[in-house]
Amino acid sequence: MKVRKFILIIFFVGNLVSGEFYPSNTGETGLWETPNARVMDDWSLRVNFSKFKPYMDYGLTVAPLPRVEVNFRVNQLLGIPGFSQFAGYGDYKDKSIDIKFLLIKESIGFPAVAIGAQDIWGTGLFSSKYIVFNKRYNFLDFSLGYAKGRLGGEDLRKYHDKYVTNSGSLNNNAINFLKDGSILGGKFFGGMVWHYSPKLSFAIEYSPINYSLDKVNPFSNNNYKLPESKINYGLKYKPKPNLNLSLSYQRGNTISFGINYLFNFGYEGLYPHKKRPHWRAKPGTKKRNEKLNEKEMAEMVANEVAAENFKNVRASVNQDRIWAEIENKEFHSELTGIGRAIDTIDEIAPKRYKQIYVTSKVYGVPITTIKVNRVDFAMAKNKNASSNYLKKHTLITHNSKRLEEEFRKGDRVYKTKPLEWKRFKFIFKPKLATYLNDPDKPIATRFSLLYGARFIPWKGAIVYGRLDTPIYNGIKDIPSKPIESNRLAIRSSSLDYSKYNKTRLQNLTFTQIFRTPFNSIAKFEVGYLEKIYGGVDLEWYKPLFDDRMGVGLEYQWVKKREVDDSFKFYPYSYNAYFVNFYYYLYPKLNLHTTIKVGRFLAGDKGARFEFFRKYKGFTMGFYLTVTDTSVFSSSYNKNYVDKGVYLSIPLSLFKPKKVKGSLRYSLSPWTRDVGQFAGKSIS
Repeated sequence: MKVRKFILIIFFVGNLVSGEFYPSNTGETGLWETPNARVMDDWSLRVNFSKFKPYMDYGLTVAPLPRVEVNFRVNQLLGIPGFSQFAGYGDYKDKSIDIKFLLIKESIGFPAVAIGAQDIWGTGLFSSKYIVFNKRYNFLDFSLGYAKGRLGGEDLRKYHDKYVTNSGSLNNNAINFLKDGSILGGKFFGGMVWHYSPKLSFAIEYSPINYSLDKVNPFSNNNYKLPESKINYGLKYKPKPNLNLSLSYQRGNTISFGINYLFNFGYEGLYPHKKRPHWRAKPGTKKRNEKLNEKEMAEMVANEVAAENFKNVRASVNQDRIWAEIENKEFHSELTGIGRAIDTIDEIAPKRYKQIYVTSKVYGVPITTIKVNRVDFAMAKNKNASSNYLKKHTLITHNSKRLEEEFRKGDRVYKTKPLEWKRFKFIFKPKLATYLNDPDKPIATRFSLLYGARFIPWKGAIVYGRLDTPIYNGIKDIPSKPIESNRLAIRSSSLDYSKYNKTRLQNLTFTQIFRTPFNSIAKFEVGYLEKIYGGVDLEWYKPLFDDRMGVGLEYQWVKKREVDDSFKFYPYSYNAYFVNFYYYLYPKLNLHTTIKVGRFLAGDKGARFEFFRKYKGFTMGFYLTVTDTSVFSSSYNKNYVDKGVYLSIPLSLFKPKKVKGSLRYSLSPWTRDVGQFAGKSIS
């Protein structure tokens, strides 16, 4: 009778609400210790913290692609010392990466299906792989899954290789577990979430984890009670749309809590942004402009386009064609900026002008030119044709010279003087560097200010310099720990540069960008390229297939800068050379890939694979580098695979209007020397 009453209460008191997908203890979307088949919305990020003694997890979860969720976390084992000889390090900490793929979305007749893996790289202390199903009935969300590994109640030591000496190699315990193809030996898990309201949910689960089998076991020191139950339950509460709080009773004897905050990627951050509408000319403007000659019309075009916040604007008019050149300082997409300029020209140009050409420049060098027919553009503008129609009838090319010759038709035409052309600009932005998992201090940060200036002496030339002044430096007291000789310490010496606690010249370079034959672009850069290296960097790039692909050649000759003197160098030099391949992998998702093949600074030869995605000025990416590490002597570098993730955040988040530019933050093991090249962002 009591059970019936409970069921009736659930079905008639609960509200019919949409799915609220909460994080588990570890941060990935799930219940408490178990995942479910739910994932975060595309392009969202969640910061996580939870304490479920004797564990404490903190990190972040991102959704880099639709149906994909990646979780980065640090697992802290309370009461277990990380290093007996380094008291400052505190409790044992293990970094983990989890990934989940939503294979099938839920429908009326079928459940959602997801597969995933936990702790997929390194020591493999918490590795698991699973398949899980979810089905929603009104406000009840049921999950059922099958897992191998720790989540499946297994002893992971049977997958561990005692001969593995570098957990950063392709042969590590987590990878060995994932490569195992056996299906039997795991266990089922599952649970239910009752969404009582949009703000409050109750979750209960069965978790088959066998804690007594953990290789590093915090229950072994008798400070904590061994688990007494495999049932976990509790409440998840959302006081604000992006804030999640949780309180639960886990393992039959532990009260646990968590807090998580969800960020959605978008232009607005600290300030509300007013959307700037497309400029519209007053009625009769086109008719009045019919009286203007070609010179007057060119001046009119240049002024109106410059008024739309474009820089270095020039314009020409020839017969029934209009030509404009711009530098985009607001829009993160060059094509968006060009489209805005075309729209402005279309507002003022009389009907006799049939073709519009707009070229986007970088420091005065033409990069991309678009040619469009006024009739086709007007159809798309008035929504009488789709964007795909306009794309098919628009010419986009990097061969600006050919299109300018077509525009001129051999005639000598008037070109306006540059408008809004600023050769000098001050630079100022904050910089945050982190140093993680050092035995003396597990988390250390350095906050500094970067300030300097940029000067453009002529077309395509840039003189660029910045100083770095530390405001707070928690890295300065960490002892240096070289893992290679001075010559081969390509990045493992970066700690010494981060410890330096005075103003230092970050970089000072001269760069020349210029067009080269066969519709290609070249760059020459010389000077203090970054805080560790100075020298020469040469690159040549050739776009292919309408810029869907590209190939480049790159060469670097550099010397290592002295730590205490911004202008002096150590006596050894390095050279690196690469063939770079660029591919616009999936335009619908704005997904790109780059492959760098060649010789890196230490002399190790191999390839670096990078995947990144862009959205509203944000860029999220990761890379992995595999090289021949026989040139190294240290076991830390032998067979090591360099890897990392990064996120670029648009400056628009910190300003009351949209501006071009971004701040970049990376998470990568900079203390290794494998697969390195100068100019890599390590700050």
